[in-house]
Amino acid sequence: MNAPDNLLTPTLRVESEVGFLRRVLVCSPGEELRRVPPDQRERYLVEDVLWLERAREQHRAFTDALDLLMRAAPGADRAITPVVDLRDELRRALTAQRGSAAASALIDEIASIEPDLRPADAEDLAESLRAELLHGDSQLVDDLIAGVLAKRPRPGGSLFRVAPSPNVIFARDYPIVLGGAAFLSSMAKQVRRKEPALARYLFREALGLGDACFDLEQMAFGPRAQRLLDAVPGRLCIEGGDVMALSRETIVVGISERTSWKGATALALALRKLKAERPAAFPFRELCAVELPARRAMMHLDTVFTLVDHGLALAFPPLTFPNAREEMAVYACDLEGDAEAPIEMRWVGPFSRAMGERLSSPGRPLTLIAGGGEVRTAQHREQWCDACNAFAVGPGVALSYARNDRTLAALSALSGKALTVTPGGAVPPKDHLRPFQVVPAAELDAVRVKGWMVAGERLMVAVDGSELGRARGGPHCMTMALHREEPG
Repeated sequence: MNAPDNLLTPTLRVESEVGFLRRVLVCSPGEELRRVPPDQRERYLVEDVLWLERAREQHRAFTDALDLLMRAAPGADRAITPVVDLRDELRRALTAQRGSAAASALIDEIASIEPDLRPADAEDLAESLRAELLHGDSQLVDDLIAGVLAKRPRPGGSLFRVAPSPNVIFARDYPIVLGGAAFLSSMAKQVRRKEPALARYLFREALGLGDACFDLEQMAFGPRAQRLLDAVPGRLCIEGGDVMALSRETIVVGISERTSWKGATALALALRKLKAERPAAFPFRELCAVELPARRAMMHLDTVFTLVDHGLALAFPPLTFPNAREEMAVYACDLEGDAEAPIEMRWVGPFSRAMGERLSSPGRPLTLIAGGGEVRTAQHREQWCDACNAFAVGPGVALSYARNDRTLAALSALSGKALTVTPGGAVPPKDHLRPFQVVPAAELDAVRVKGWMVAGERLMVAVDGSELGRARGGPHCMTMALHREEPG
């Protein structure tokens, strides 16, 4: 199925975190947020039960701000819908493909994923979902995402035939778009293993991008590469919140609570293989692995580090600043050459030095801005509230949660709140440390925004995430860039 031209052209392109965003994937919140049993919050990976109506309002305001910023950017194509919603696209595609083998396979896969169902119950579930599909029931997508209650729950048994997926709102995690392809994640937690199945159907069927969608758990490697992967201990786990394209040169992967060394190795082998076949689509030369503490507070790399401009990043000081007690170690491997060669991870330094060497450029030495400002207690509090989880829609134009007031204050008075990190200790020029204008999302105006962008002003849009943040994720978590264009 080909995607309509006014929705999404059949191309994917992501080679940085700050290029002009042209298309982005999100997922609007639904009934799944209301169905999480309060006593099972930990299992469903949310900190609190969410108020659905308020979460919907906040997510709609967030996507409206995204849409406005993307349409105001230089070179934006007004014929393309920039914000792609997983829920809407699944509903459209499943309605159009009621009798397709791919839609039937999606239902079978989701029924098989449910951990609390006996085989006979899984078969009965698949049959009932397939009946919804064939009748064109618009409720089907909500059943797949929000869950289906058990007809008669057994004492001590599950309340659900299909478990709710409250984390599907975090579109960053289940696909990973790098270069010219989308890679399906391999989720660490059982409750999230449905999400890559939905992403597979989205990319291959709803968006017509099957040739550019790869499942890291099912990649066909050569015999030597497969032996290399099999030799890495542990499960193959990798989630998009741990993966970023820093530049056309470098991919970075966080080794975290949710991403394993085996997952990082699988991605490195996949990129080597695809680069050998299609070098123009995969320009990356190295993959860096960053070791995070395995803690809930920093479950992914993007909870402690995100770029907001070329050479400018929000960062959590205890893990990222020079000589911090827990400054993270960085390792790197080569993505060029023989696709079957061993993956040799070599230590390349502490985080600040390794990132400074890779993200600095003439006149733009890497500058880390302390999430939470200069006070250590505020740094920890605002890191928990996603202060370091900003999402850039272009160089120096990004979105962050309004609740992180000390981080926003640091951005609006940048020259006094930044730490410059370069191997040679260079002092950044004043232009590099020009402050951000912090503007509430409700006060955005398309004409003013376009003027700021044309003038090269920095802009941080403060969005209300008081309810969305209860699920433990910020603007970067809620978005997966599908296409970025680099200035020039």
